[in-house]
Amino acid sequence: MKKSLLIDGYNLIFAHAGLREKMTPKPEAARRALIDLCRVFAGRRRDLNRVWVVFDGQEDAFNLPPGETAGVCEIYTRAGETADKRMARIVRDEGEEAGWIVVSNDRAVLDRCYSYGAERMQASQFARELEGKPAQSESSRKTSGAEEKKMTPRDAADITAEYKKRLGL
Repeated sequence: MKKSLLIDGYNLIFAHAGLREKMTPKPEAARRALIDLCRVFAGRRRDLNRVWVVFDGQEDAFNLPPGETAGVCEIYTRAGETADKRMARIVRDEGEEAGWIVVSNDRAVLDRCYSYGAERMQASQFARELEGKPAQSESSRKTSGAEEKKMTPRDAADITAEYKKRLGL
């Protein structure tokens, strides 16, 4: 099955030294450079179905329409919406069958998306991969042959409900 990448754009920009340097003088240049790097990366990887990059902020604020550039889809959040919430909603709505690998340095986002069936990858690891240095997604980092158990969304909901019950919430 082909995988789909879902990237927290600003997390990755700040995890990648070259992109981070472009962010201060001109954020648009950093976003453009990230999209270009992702496009090249997607072209090298035949196991990817799609690459989506999510940025916080309304598209009007950046004069950049949401859309697809050579296989890389740019998504800008609406007013009052964060990239974190949009990413979790995308993974939840599309389900485990989409084969998402979520790229972020935000542990809460990674964990929530994981509960919906996505693999997780730290933005700093993916930045290394963009630079041509090997990085591995969670599924390929398994050690000692131990099988990892995936939590279903239903299991996650049951655990959350039990936790709230014990806290009296």
